[in-house]
Amino acid sequence: MHCHHGAEEALRSPPPTCALVDRGHCCVTPGMQPSSTPLPALTRKHGLSAMAIHVQGLRRALKAAIRDSKRQCFLKLCNSAGQDPWGRAYKLVSNKLCAKSQAPPSDPDTTRSIVEELFPYRADHIGDVRCLPLQPPNQAHIEEVSLGEVARAARSISPRKAPGPDSYR
Repeated sequence: MHCHHGAEEALRSPPPTCALVDRGHCCVTPGMQPSSTPLPALTRKHGLSAMAIHVQGLRRALKAAIRDSKRQCFLKLCNSAGQDPWGRAYKLVSNKLCAKSQAPPSDPDTTRSIVEELFPYRADHIGDVRCLPLQPPNQAHIEEVSLGEVARAARSISPRKAPGPDSYR
């Protein structure tokens, strides 16, 4: 199937006699009412086969142009990665990696194998670890706080102030 016009010219201007809607399922020409009749039926009924062939050629040309543009952009991105390793290529890859964060494995065998791989068991280092004995907290003198002191502290806090890192204002 050969397109009557060049692909470049066809991409610039649509044919004046037909407007395709919804991937070729509805066709309207100046003498017709809009219809939901499929394009092949309209081509038989109204003799639009040349136009259908033309549209098919336009679609092929558009797909080829998109494919070539994607290829050129990808090669340009690869070349820029060699010149600027922390540029756009790095940002694209790091965003893709961060977007694919997965939940930790719930299978105990998988978790155990990951831990064993990351932290291998070495018998020669077990003796080097010093365990400090746990001591009860120091029971030093703790001053009592009165209800009046708590009320005074609560009134001194601004009600519109956001909590700090320790959840207090």
